[in-house]
Formats: sequence, structure tokens, C-alpha cells
Amino acid sequence: MGALEILMWLLPTGFLSSLVTWAISRKTYNARNRKEQEIIYKELYEAQGQTLLKIQENYSCLQNNYLEINEKQNRTMRILQRISQTVKRCRYYDKCRVPYELRHFGCIEENNKPLGQPDNGKEGDHLRVGTEEDDDAGGICRPPP
Repeated sequence: MGALEILMWLLPTGFLSSLVTWAISRKTYNARNRKEQEIIYKELYEAQGQTLLKIQENYSCLQNNYLEINEKQNRTMRILQRISQTVKRCRYYDKCRVPYELRHFGCIEENNKPLGQPDNGKEGDHLRVGTEEDDDAGGICRPPP
């Protein structure tokens, strides 16, 4: 038996063609896998980009809302400060209820004196109680002069 006969006996008839077919199909299989992986990665990158754009839009929207709220708060604080300054100049400051409300919200300090008012140490509504001692009418109403 020659080497050629042994080789023909060990290798069947379609072995060479099946080996070539396997090699070609293996290259095709690897190329197809690489292409599918590239498609998957491309879709992932596109989805990630869209997500980042949405996050950026949401961030800018939130930032605009924050600026609007901050502007409204600053405007309100300016109005409250203007009100507190105006109330301090009022001649009825010690009789008015507004300063007490403003103190409640912290717009006016607790021991703050009214501007333009003498500090005589008297508190309250400064209303008379009863008749005065030098009242010559004796509490009787008289006609106007």
C-alpha cells in the first residue's frame, strides 16, 4: 500500500471541498458577527447621544425655571424691603399692626425704632382713658364755638 492509497482511505472523497467550504463559511460568519456588533454599538452610541441631548434640554429648562423663581424671589424681597422702609417713616407706626406682621416674617428687627418718631419710651395706642382732670365741661357735651 502506497502513501496515496492510505491518504485516500483516511480522507474521504468530499473532505477537501468541505474543508474549503468550512474556511469560507468561517470567514463569512466572523464578518457577519463583526458587522452585527458594529450595528449594536452604533445603536448604543446613538441612544446615548439622544439621552444626553434630553438631559441637556431638561437641565436648561430647570435652569431657566430656577432663574425665574430667583427673579420673583428677589422682586418680592425688594418689595418687602421697600414696604418696611415706608412703614418705618409712617407717623402712625406705633399704632399700626403692619410692623408686627413684618416682624413676624423677619422683615423688621425686633427692637427697631420708627424713623422720624421721637423715642419717648411710651408704647401702646396712646388713647385717653376716662376724662381729663382739667376738663371744664365735666364730661357734658357742649355745642361747637
